[in-house]
Amino acid sequence: MAVGSLIESWIQDAKYSARRLASRPTYLTLAVLTLALGVGGAAAILNIVRPLLLQPLPYDRPSQLGVLWHNGDWTEEEFLYLRPHFPGFRGMAAYRALDATLEMPGEPIRLVRGIATSSELFTVLGVRPALGRAFQTGDDLDGAAPTVVLSYATWQRLGADPNLIGHSIPVGGAPRRVIGVMPRGFWFPDPAVEVWTAAPLSPERRAGNYTMVGRAAFPLDRMQPSLNTLAASLKPRFHYPAEWDKTRDPAIRPIRDFVTGRVRPALLATLGGMLLLLFMASVIFPLFLLLVGSSLALSQ
Repeated sequence: MAVGSLIESWIQDAKYSARRLASRPTYLTLAVLTLALGVGGAAAILNIVRPLLLQPLPYDRPSQLGVLWHNGDWTEEEFLYLRPHFPGFRGMAAYRALDATLEMPGEPIRLVRGIATSSELFTVLGVRPALGRAFQTGDDLDGAAPTVVLSYATWQRLGADPNLIGHSIPVGGAPRRVIGVMPRGFWFPDPAVEVWTAAPLSPERRAGNYTMVGRAAFPLDRMQPSLNTLAASLKPRFHYPAEWDKTRDPAIRPIRDFVTGRVRPALLATLGGMLLLLFMASVIFPLFLLLVGSSLALSQ
């Protein structure tokens, strides 16, 4: 009976508190805004964390994929020199970040995350477009017709018209022919990328801003002899300063470690903070308001 009376008393207090809080819109607004912030923030962060840390990577047999040492420092000259033969790899692609403007019908021009890549990228990742085709040999030749592959979400924002394949759209201030649309849920190297363009490669370009991702023919932990051979093949052609010597300490990094390694601690910390805020919004703060309302009831 004592427990039942206590519960009944709490229910009565809650009802009275709700009426009192409804008559005080500042308290009510603060409670709703705090709960909305917690729910919205946690949902937004979870949408980022889920594809990066929780779901399987959207590539074929990702355990075979790895990123070569000195990521972000390879040149077009080096890649084209090595391209005929990457020992121990079934395929290798080079890519770099290349954000671009994108014009959509009825919308202002906006900047989108983009990647400029050699023609092998989607073949190496083992993913076929949902519509159209991937890049093929010749698309990345210097002077080739500009082409672009779209993310599924970007294609939808452009109207989800299957007839868009083969037509040109303004990307980066110039028309590019849309040759493919990637499947829903695909991303590389992060979920924010919306467009992939074929990079016009030339052995005359020596700016070191490319990353090389490859599909290994052997388990990654058995790739060291192949990596040593690859590094040694650079010596006859290239001469590096000691601090940038690519012939030393060759290594390969598993693709999941690469795409999540830099953001994993920040994502987990942010997710934890948002879940704590959600807990406070849904439990602690309403309880606080209930106690305030109860005190208001006693003061009447």
